[in-house]
Amino acid sequence: MNLTDEQKAYVENVAHGIPFLSFNHTTGTFDVCDAVSDPTWGQIQLLYQAVRRLRFNPPPPPPFHTIRLDQLTTGYFDRCLERYCYERLNLNLPHNQTCWARFAEKTYCLGKVAPDTNFTDEAKIRFMESLGRGERRESFIFMSIYWAYRRDPEIRHALKKDEEGWLMFHRGDIPILPLDRWGRIKVSLKNLLKRISGYQGNDRSLKLIRSIETHGWDSNLARKPSGVLGFSRKTRRYFVITGKHRIAALKYLHSQGRISGATLVEYPVITYPWGSWMRGRPYPGHPVCEWCK
Repeated sequence: MNLTDEQKAYVENVAHGIPFLSFNHTTGTFDVCDAVSDPTWGQIQLLYQAVRRLRFNPPPPPPFHTIRLDQLTTGYFDRCLERYCYERLNLNLPHNQTCWARFAEKTYCLGKVAPDTNFTDEAKIRFMESLGRGERRESFIFMSIYWAYRRDPEIRHALKKDEEGWLMFHRGDIPILPLDRWGRIKVSLKNLLKRISGYQGNDRSLKLIRSIETHGWDSNLARKPSGVLGFSRKTRRYFVITGKHRIAALKYLHSQGRISGATLVEYPVITYPWGSWMRGRPYPGHPVCEWCK
């Protein structure tokens, strides 16, 4: 791939300050080097800098990488969201009875330790306390869980280490709130009204399905902001880092024969040598259906 001067500058900006990330001129992807096969939490946070650069400042045309929809093989988390669309639209299941709502939607990856770490209750307490300090305070997800922990320390037992050392957290009853006070008040009031009325929301993938059916798939709109794909060179599967609702909508429509498998997805791609991106992992102990495997 021959890059224009504008594209060369863009590539340098995306990988700036991330020594283990480089642009692959053959595939048009950003590749994490093979030496980072068991990434530290710090390395993951550096990669998220690249994700933000790709998302909010999409690559200049033409796209670095395209993939046909029928060749976009995803893993657990994305397949679960695709299954959600089927359960809601074809099986008429209520939102809270879907596999997505019960097992995946409220599952978060909060950190990483060495796989052989003895993650004791004391270690869980120290970790939960750390969510309210340093750079973690800048994450509304971390802070929402930290605020809930301060109210009820027993929720630390929802923090589990999986076989690769990822620290996974699942609690469906914890509200995820904005960092600013007024935002927290508005979301809290909205959640209260939902509980009083018994309202069950829908994932926004359903709205996107209706929009794509009505107006078609517009790859230009998909760049505002851009989706970003991860690709595991170990499992040969993609993970939708950002833009997952759009991809779930497309995958559902393709499964129903309502959109062509030749539809091109033009998201930029970060490839990596380990198995699964952070949040793409199932929560330890949760069932994984045949569809989502």
